[in-house]
Amino acid sequence: MIEHIINQTLQKNFHNKAGWNNALRRFKDKNIFQSYEWGELKKLEGWKALHITVIDNETLKYILIAQVLIKKIMGIKIGWCPGGPLIQCDKTKNGIDALDKFREAILEEN
Repeated sequence: MIEHIINQTLQKNFHNKAGWNNALRRFKDKNIFQSYEWGELKKLEGWKALHITVIDNETLKYILIAQVLIKKIMGIKIGWCPGGPLIQCDKTKNGIDALDKFREAILEEN
């Protein structure tokens, strides 16, 4: 799913393994817990990996990347984003807008 917003594009479950890890490499604070492989490992424990990116439409650079692990525990769906979300941008407002879209994408996973 791709959603365009003012100056930003949100992508949800858009990338394959190589594409996700390539996007992750662009973030200076990258960590193993946001790697595609970590999500695959956690699937063995019943987690579902949700991959979210937000791109600046003007610069075409990634602003936000987040791998959210989702699991139903005792009838309650929980989301866990270990080591993330990762954000990098020049303008605070862009980061806030990206976080708002990230939050909305998570809430849609009810």
